[in-house]
Amino acid sequence: MEINRLIRYVLIAASLLMLLFIGWWWFSNPLTEEEELTQVPVFEFPLIGRSGVVTRHQFKGRYLIVSYFDPDCSHCRRLAATVGDKPAGDKIKLRGKEIRLGWLWVTRFDEDQAWKFMEQYDLKDKPNTWLAADREGSFYKAFGDMHVPSLYVFDPQGNFLEAVYDEPQYSDVLKIVGGGQAQKPKKIR
Repeated sequence: MEINRLIRYVLIAASLLMLLFIGWWWFSNPLTEEEELTQVPVFEFPLIGRSGVVTRHQFKGRYLIVSYFDPDCSHCRRLAATVGDKPAGDKIKLRGKEIRLGWLWVTRFDEDQAWKFMEQYDLKDKPNTWLAADREGSFYKAFGDMHVPSLYVFDPQGNFLEAVYDEPQYSDVLKIVGGGQAQKPKKIR
């Protein structure tokens, strides 16, 4: 009889300790609110087709276009086709100004298929065009979304300009970079 009472007290004490631990953990880890994307986030993605990683520092001083894509996505293919047939340089003329672009294509999907996608649309040899893998799902942590396709545009100072979903086109990039808005602007937040 005494042992049953002792076991009961031990179970009650263990339950109370567990509740105290859960309460401590809950209040010491406050819920983080999703921050609005205003600057190029810190990111590091492994490159596909070459060794190393790509970070935001490779795009310093140029407009950065980040395309989150799936090689099987028809909208992604349309975007790649509109980009692939453009001049091979990293500079474009827009309204009499020379603008420097850097394009980062990021995928969480099959890397071999992504490389073939880049080859098919003549994107792999374009200067300042990078193909990166999102192997750990860190795109969401950096950019706050994993919608395919997603297109994010940042100015040379790293300020977020606009995001376009669903059917982004090269003409949308030109409109955004030129100071306008994409044909069908859809903000992330």
